[in-house]
Amino acid sequence: MKDKDLLLEIGTEEIPARFLPPTVKQMEDKTAGLLSERRISSARVCAYATPCRLVLHVLNISAVSETRVIEKSGPPWEAAFDPSGKPTQALAGFLKSAGADFKEVVQIQKKERVFAGVRITEKGRQTGSILAQALPEMIASLHFPKNMRWRTGDASAFPRPVRRILCLLHGKPLVFQLFGIQSGASTGGNKFFFPKSFRPKNAADYFSQLEKKLVIVSAEKRRAKILREAQLILARKNLKAELPDALVDEVVYLTEYPTALVGNFNPDFLSIPDAVLKSAMMHHQRYFPVLSKDRKLAPHFLVVRNGPHDSKKIVAKGNERVLTARVSDAKYFFDNDAQKSLAGRFEGLKGVVYLEGLGSLHDRARRIRDFTVILPPRIGLDIDLQRYSDTSYLCKADLLTEVVKEFPELQGLMGRIYARREGLPEEICSAIEEHYLPRGPGDPLPSSPLGALMA
Repeated sequence: MKDKDLLLEIGTEEIPARFLPPTVKQMEDKTAGLLSERRISSARVCAYATPCRLVLHVLNISAVSETRVIEKSGPPWEAAFDPSGKPTQALAGFLKSAGADFKEVVQIQKKERVFAGVRITEKGRQTGSILAQALPEMIASLHFPKNMRWRTGDASAFPRPVRRILCLLHGKPLVFQLFGIQSGASTGGNKFFFPKSFRPKNAADYFSQLEKKLVIVSAEKRRAKILREAQLILARKNLKAELPDALVDEVVYLTEYPTALVGNFNPDFLSIPDAVLKSAMMHHQRYFPVLSKDRKLAPHFLVVRNGPHDSKKIVAKGNERVLTARVSDAKYFFDNDAQKSLAGRFEGLKGVVYLEGLGSLHDRARRIRDFTVILPPRIGLDIDLQRYSDTSYLCKADLLTEVVKEFPELQGLMGRIYARREGLPEEICSAIEEHYLPRGPGDPLPSSPLGALMA
């Protein structure tokens, strides 16, 4: 079956996962606009991304751009000819600018007036010659949060160095130059298991061969594979797992051939607050916490590797060692933090600069204290300030704890945990955490009056 598609692959060093979903959308939109503008018909435009390749697949792309007739209008008909019927200077000037001859002049009706004009037939061009110029321009126009340059004297930039470019049009190589590389017809499989280059026959063969060489180009297929394998593992052990969409999406774009594995850790670590364990797993290692039937944290985790199944459990054990080291540090920090109260850390805030010109965090806490006195009567909030006056001093104290220094994303939450361990009133514990809310548009608002006041 004859190939009727366009296939473009940009092979790179590993691009950060967060860059990739917006890039897929850009590639689809820019390519659709490019084809429309150049009058090249196609059935569908699809873009894909893995950590080290950006792929564009245009189905049923035409071999030649569409022929069109352009209608250009000049001066009004009565001003185009003098009384003797000869062309005026106005018509001669129009024909010169249009590159047309007097014999091509036609009447063009516009509303209630007739103009002199011409109809020019613009013949279609070979799609290959159009794309050899347009594709490098499209690639260079892609926008990323951060770019880099890796070739001396070359102003071209991309988020990571480009190592190869594959481009096939109707099964044949389409040649152009970009990033100091000439496009060709070769690519490579999974760089850890099938690094040797190969030449796909066409677009369909490209996707088929890559999957055999441990590369799933489609992010949707990679996501489905992760969730399917995770559920199989959990069902065998009668367990559940936290699989938040954001983390699953990130792991999808960190791998080319994801395979879910299960790892274990020492149950003694469950004495650490769940928030710390989950942060160590999810935020720092991109692991998924595993829960027992009663939704309590279990001494297991799910990890996704970039490769086939780990029959000898070498990869799983390696990840277990990594997590054990990180959680051991967290347990040490947590136990060490418990030896000092939040109030005992307040003076230490004097040594932490808040913002240049705005003093230290100690100064900031004092200003918050001033607001807790001024604001309640002005906004009709009835709060026992004598009971809760220390909250403003305590809300920033957890920034000096070892756990928050190691896991800064837990600021506020650790303050609440430490306050509860000290036996402080629940309103104060909650307000310490809630005073950071909302961190963004997806966050809830503080649930208590004191938390709302502190926020």
